Amino acid sequence: MSSRPEDLRVRNTSKIVKTLIINPNLSRVELARILNLTKTTVSSIINKLISLGIVEEIEKDNSGSIGKSPVPLKIRSDAASVIGIGLERKDTSGVLLNPDGKVLESIIVHESNRKKEAAAKNLLKVIEIMLSKAREHGIEPNAIGIGAPGPIDEKVGVIYSPSGLPDWENFNVVQIAQETFKKKTYLINDADGGALAERFFGNGKELNSFVDIFFDEGIGCGIVLNGEIYRGAFGYSGEFDYLAFLGKVIGKGEEYFSLEKVLSELRIFLGKNQHQLGSVDIKEYLENSENMEAKKRFEEIYTELGRIASIISNLIGPEAVIVSGRMIELGDLFMKPFKNVFFKLQFGREKKVRLIKGAFPQNITYAIGAATNALLNHVIEKSIT
Repeated sequence: MSSRPEDLRVRNTSKIVKTLIINPNLSRVELARILNLTKTTVSSIINKLISLGIVEEIEKDNSGSIGKSPVPLKIRSDAASVIGIGLERKDTSGVLLNPDGKVLESIIVHESNRKKEAAAKNLLKVIEIMLSKAREHGIEPNAIGIGAPGPIDEKVGVIYSPSGLPDWENFNVVQIAQETFKKKTYLINDADGGALAERFFGNGKELNSFVDIFFDEGIGCGIVLNGEIYRGAFGYSGEFDYLAFLGKVIGKGEEYFSLEKVLSELRIFLGKNQHQLGSVDIKEYLENSENMEAKKRFEEIYTELGRIASIISNLIGPEAVIVSGRMIELGDLFMKPFKNVFFKLQFGREKKVRLIKGAFPQNITYAIGAATNALLNHVIEKSIT
């Protein structure tokens, strides 16, 4: 069954917009070659995008050249601006993002979101702050993106009771934001959003398939296959219940894995108050201390995480695994044992899978991912009007 012409044009427009976001400065000829489209099709779509103020031609100095040189194209930096919100268990982050992937403003509010009422309050608070910051730049954001732990339903904008957050059952964050601020709002799983940001603006730009694994307030991963986020048949691929997988707890205490859990366990070794030490102090202690019991315990934890990452990699077979989340704040203390077990357990003779650190500040990664999702949706919807 053949596609309707308008459906085909929508798909081709989406491909061109996404390609120009990832690779600015491509010409019409290069776009046609990369996307396997005719030059006529590309030119027709580009002309419309220029008329809509989405794409612009970049002037080149052609003096001394023979013949007409291809004209580079890019998404205009003023084509859109969006707000991204990372709504997590213990904090809410916000960013203002432009089509170049530049974070113009950011903020983090460290207040608990365990109760739905508190989460809604913090969501609106951070959006309001980011709108104010945007207007200080003379910018009126076009859309809002929200990244949150799954399971979620992107289409209806609802979060369904994530692990450790039972009060979030049927939490319609999109409706709350849209009714308050009268701006189109998009919801995405936080790890999917992080992978999307890596794909368009980070260390995944040159990769066609990769897994972005987050070791943060839990373990999750965003999966990119053939250049697109893989969400699974029911929209929650990449959700990872390590307790069901391992049959044992990593660390002690809470029901989910997190950097705070790991640091809390080390504080027990040190006999320190829960809030006396930060990750930098912990890192320095483990690097310089004679406490071999503490070092051994934490190497076991990092090794277990490396095993998890390796199994995920072997199941999916990506070009690379990107490691994100606040665990990487611990530097080589975390990455060295993690890498050792990861590559030791990789299948295949040549073991070509690359292990890459995430590109973004870890405390605002989810907000950047949410903003990337909102940016893509807004620009593509504007392009096909």
